[in-house]
Amino acid sequence: MILVLAVAAGYALHGWRPSVRFSGVSLQSTGLARRVEIRAAASEEAPRIEEKAEEAAMEEKPEEEAAAAEEEAPPTAEEAPAPAEATDDITSSPVFLKKKIEVLEKEVAELEESIAEQNALRDTEWEEWGQQIEKMQGEFANIKRRERQQREQAETTDKAQILELIFPATDNFARAKQYVPKTEEETALAERYDEISATLDEAFEKLGVTAINDCGVPFDPMIHSAALYQPSPEYPLDTISAILEAGYKVNDFLVRPATVIVSSGQA
Repeated sequence: MILVLAVAAGYALHGWRPSVRFSGVSLQSTGLARRVEIRAAASEEAPRIEEKAEEAAMEEKPEEEAAAAEEEAPPTAEEAPAPAEATDDITSSPVFLKKKIEVLEKEVAELEESIAEQNALRDTEWEEWGQQIEKMQGEFANIKRRERQQREQAETTDKAQILELIFPATDNFARAKQYVPKTEEETALAERYDEISATLDEAFEKLGVTAINDCGVPFDPMIHSAALYQPSPEYPLDTISAILEAGYKVNDFLVRPATVIVSSGQA
């Protein structure tokens, strides 16, 4: 608008006579009168131009505020996420459940196929290596058994060596016990012998020692050593009639055979 006023003023200053109409004002004079009229028209239009500029700015401001408010506004019903009930309805629908069952059946079929493949692979490998594995397991079991037997035998041997050093003392104690007087004055001494003998028997039992001192049993050359044969009215032929020296075993290991008298039957 200012550019139009400037052009009109230039036309007036140069003496031209164009017919320009601006807001109901006619510029058709020449000389000084023309300049006065042009300045008056410009001064009258200036406030109107400012008002129009302010109106345009006010029109643009509500549009910007509306755009900002639209960005900050909560989502509409269409844009809002579906409620939990709607989701539950979808997951509980027959179509969804049917599809889920199909997926699970497919996974089960794949697992069964994988298991069958692994079983077939196991059978194939067992055919190739099964006999060797069983043989190695048998050998390992034999090694463990031999090792256990050797350990037990070593323990038994060690016990037997110690017992052989103790037996002379226990033999003397047993002989002394046989000659303890049975009088009333010696009752306390006899009871003391019995207590010591019971303690020795308990210690031998904890060590796995078994005494060979039974009479009336058949003579066994594996555990008995015959000192003599003599008639016996009490015991039949070839049975032990008396024990001269007790024998001992540790587990199944014979430490010392029993020295015995064998009955030759009745005289």
